[in-house]
Order: sequence, then structure tokens, then C-alpha cells
Amino acid sequence: MREGIRALLEQDPVFQVVGETGDGQEAIRLATRLRPDVLLMDVSLPGGIGGLEATEAIVADCPGVKVIILTQYEHREYIQRAIRIGARGYLLKRSVAAQLKDAIKTVHLGQRYLHDFEGEPLRPLAERREKHAPVRDVAGMLRSIDYAAVSAQARSGQVGIDAGDDGTLAAWGGVWKEAAWRVFLDAYGVAAPGASFVPSADERFMQAVAVFELEKAAYEIVDEASDRPERIEIPARGPLEAAARLGRSRPQARPA
Repeated sequence: MREGIRALLEQDPVFQVVGETGDGQEAIRLATRLRPDVLLMDVSLPGGIGGLEATEAIVADCPGVKVIILTQYEHREYIQRAIRIGARGYLLKRSVAAQLKDAIKTVHLGQRYLHDFEGEPLRPLAERREKHAPVRDVAGMLRSIDYAAVSAQARSGQVGIDAGDDGTLAAWGGVWKEAAWRVFLDAYGVAAPGASFVPSADERFMQAVAVFELEKAAYEIVDEASDRPERIEIPARGPLEAAARLGRSRPQARPA
């Protein structure tokens, strides 16, 4: 596989391959010494250090090196962890010929690139920015909330979010706005109670996080939401910190 990728990239003068290895520990050493602009990392590597562990070490020690996870695995746990530890892209091996060059260019420009598991790659952030402007507005609304007041009221049981059987979100204490929550939940692929739970909601959530370029601290993405739909955890810290301080009552969802 490595030989094929090298041959593919060396056909294009835009790219320069500066090193390669099939060992996780050696990948860390090479990244530290060579400081490549973009590093392609497989999840499965021989030896004691796997691709995700190596990625975490490289991101921590070489913040200028942008890592793309290149793998055959579509498992949610790999994708979610890759985003949390700082990978800039996630691409399936079966898509290498068609998408690798675009993925490298996108990541090199500072954007994120994740494979869309419905069959098409995610478009670069710039192409989707206008479409998702309402979600940025919601983030701004959340950012303007007095977190200390929300936290204190939540602990006392005075503030929360709940939903009626008709799916209407009710705000207590005048802190949350129903319109903001509706845009926020819809944009992240999480349906309110009374509505259908969006298929592959956790994957859509992961994709949305990449598209909206939230701070790394906000990458506490939904963990197997489709398997545990009774409780949807909204990511903590950063622009979305208010959601984590909501208290006892959170939006819930049921599978379709």
C-alpha cells in the first residue's frame, strides 16, 4: 500500500515524499526529525504502538505536522478518537486513488477532511460556510450565556431543558431559546424527542464538528449515540460549554 501511495504522489510535482515507515514508533521518530507538512497514518501498525497512539504522540510533540488517518476501518470508535486526538483528516483506503490528493491539499491549507460514509467526501469548509451560518449564530448565543448563573441555577434545579411529547423544547429560567436549540440540534443531526432519531447521528455529529472547525476542546463527540439513544451528551467546553452545564435534564432522543 505504501509503495502505491508513494507512486501516486510522486507523479505530481506538487507533492514531495520525505519518508515512510510501517512502524508506529519509527513514525514518531521520523515526524520529529523530518517535520512533514502532512503525515499519512494507518490505524493498524505492527509493534507496540498503533496508528492512533502514534498520531496522538505526533500531534502533541509536533503541532505543525497535520495527520491524515488512512485506513480500511469505518468503525465509529476509530473516527471519533482520531478527531479527539487531533487528526486533521480521515480517509478510507478504498478512496485513495480518487481523494488522497484533495485530502492532502485540504489538510495542508488548515482545513479538515473526513470521508462521508454515504459515499462522497466532505466538501472543504469554505464551500459549506454560508450554508451553516445559522449554526455559528447559535454558537454565539451559547457563548453569550452567563455560565456561572446557569451552573448555579442548574445545581439548584431551577434551570433545565426538557421536551414535551410533541417534541417542543421548553426553556426554564429564561436562559435557553427554543429556536437556538432547534437549529443547533438539527444541524448536528440530533432529533428532539417526539421526532425520528436521525440515522447515523453520531457520524453526522462527527462530520459537523469537522465542518464547523470548533476548538479541539469541544471534540467530545457523541459516543455511540445510536446505541444509547436515551441520553444525548452535547460536547463540553469552548463555544458549547453551556450545554455541559445544563444540569440534570438534557435533550433526549428516541430511535426511529
